[in-house]
Amino acid sequence: VLWTLAAEAAFNSAVLVSLAVCLAATAGIPMGLWLALWSPRWLRAPLESVVSIGITAPAFFFVFVLQLGAIGLAERTARTVLPVFGYGLDGHLVIPVLALTLAPFAFIARSVALFASEAMDRDYIRTARAKGLPEVAIAGRHLLPNILGSTGETLLGAVRLTLGAVVIVEYVLVWPGLGLLG
Repeated sequence: VLWTLAAEAAFNSAVLVSLAVCLAATAGIPMGLWLALWSPRWLRAPLESVVSIGITAPAFFFVFVLQLGAIGLAERTARTVLPVFGYGLDGHLVIPVLALTLAPFAFIARSVALFASEAMDRDYIRTARAKGLPEVAIAGRHLLPNILGSTGETLLGAVRLTLGAVVIVEYVLVWPGLGLLG
């Protein structure tokens, strides 16, 4: 019975962690590339500040903000829009996954932007530009393959951030994962 309970809790936690990291990577990698390659210069510093705040803010803070937003929306519409606690592989996933996604998203976006910015100053990029290749081809053929390893390492860091927060998020939301076993 104890092993079954632990296995179910680990599965429930793994669902949250995997969804959060996948969502963070899906949004963070393009955002980081956009920040490094195509964003206007005047917008970079404010966006990087917001990203830094996203990395440092604790996930349980985002849980409370999302819960308050869902409660406020339910009051305005006179019906429940999102469940604010409990377990379910449906709408119950929205608040914990979003709360767990924000810090890894910011971490991935910042790291990819840094890797891409550094790589754009390398000789092979200058040579590709001198040959007249369009920027999209330079990014696809030269930049992305060369930042792939660093990006993979960043994804592991995103998993670490998510694992560090999942226990508290599960406890706050009464999600039957590893956070409620302790």
